[in-house]
Formats: sequence, structure tokens, C-alpha cells
Amino acid sequence: MLCLTPPTEVRVAVDLMKAGAFEVLEQPFGSKELLHALEKAFEKSLGGASETALSSHLAARLSPRECTVLERLLQGETNKMVAAVLDISVRTVEFHRGNINQKLGVSSLAGLIALNNDVTLLPPETS
Repeated sequence: MLCLTPPTEVRVAVDLMKAGAFEVLEQPFGSKELLHALEKAFEKSLGGASETALSSHLAARLSPRECTVLERLLQGETNKMVAAVLDISVRTVEFHRGNINQKLGVSSLAGLIALNNDVTLLPPETS
């Protein structure tokens, strides 16, 4: 169990841990703290397969087109470049980026890159 709480007293955190909480995160907390806690929880529950499981879970939230857009963005391509390669409008790329950000819980390309550095979002292509 992972508990997300408003600022608490030590006594409350201890009670939560005694009740079976794996981790207690006090609000406000950053995305890296949450991701780290989730990875630890996955690792504990899945016996070490946490990164693969979390990566699969996150990637499964995206449509095939969103995965393609994400892959190109993570390679450093601009919206305009992605649009040209995929033969879609820049506005459509922006729409997909918005969906990707919302589904993965980030607010910017920098957040996507940071998340990808922590957990590989897309498996490497097999040639």
C-alpha cells in the first residue's frame, strides 16, 4: 500500500506504516518522488520486474499513434518534423502531445524526457 497524505505528524506516518503502508508520501511531492515510490512498490510486489511492469503499464495507456509521436519526440524531433514524417498537421502532433502528457502525468517535453530517463517508456526497436 502506498499512502499519499496531506502534511502529517510523525505519529500518523508511523500508524500508516504499522497498518501496512509501504511508503508514505507527504503532499506536496514531486513526480520523481512518486515515480520512485511506485517503482519500489512494483519491485516489492513483482519481485524485481518493476521497471518493465511500470514501463508496460505506462506505454499501454498510449494509442499506437501516440507511441509513434512519443518515440520521435524522444529522439529530439520538433513538432514540425514529426508532422512532416507522419504526414499529419502540426496541430495534430500538438494534440497527440497533449494526450501523451495527460496520460503520463507530465506537463512538458522535459517531463517526458525525465520520465523516460527514469523508466524507459518505449522498448527499443528491433531491426
